[in-house]
Amino acid sequence: MTVRAPLYLLAGGQSSRMGQDKARVEVAGLPLILRVVAQCGYRPEEATVVAAPGRSYADLGLLTIEDAQAHEGPFSGLVTALGDAAAGPMLVVGCDQWGLTPAMLRALAQAIEAGAPAAAFRGPRWHPLPLVVRSSSAASALAAFATGERSLWRWLEQVGAASLAEPEGWGGVVSVDDDAALAFVSQRAAG
Repeated sequence: MTVRAPLYLLAGGQSSRMGQDKARVEVAGLPLILRVVAQCGYRPEEATVVAAPGRSYADLGLLTIEDAQAHEGPFSGLVTALGDAAAGPMLVVGCDQWGLTPAMLRALAQAIEAGAPAAAFRGPRWHPLPLVVRSSSAASALAAFATGERSLWRWLEQVGAASLAEPEGWGGVVSVDDDAALAFVSQRAAG
């Protein structure tokens, strides 16, 4: 990509397994969401959070927009982000995706440069996040959502998204959605 894609972080869930806002849990003294932003190679002012109603991350230096359909899953967050984004590709990650690297994200960006409407990793199953998607996919995503689709991976198949093999280091990507995962990444961050 000649111009770096804007970064959107999905934080619209209820964090029910964590029992608190997982984006704000501290990992070695820093909120998880800020660690994810840094691991992606971005600065806080370059990121936008799609958040549940009533949540804001402005105190962390992150622009926050409200998820248009609260608690409807990551596909809803994607639809909201697509409605906010300027023309061109955009990067979408989960606020709890520990271990992503700029190299992984560059691989997705290269796939979309080859003409795909979206690109995500796929091993035995889709890993719909992280995702690089063209803003021109907004109408398709909105139409699918309006007809009841809530599965991000099914939408990826519908639009013919590029599926990339799991990259080197993929085994180190962890969704921090419970105390065990938090303890694991905290230990890795401290080490």
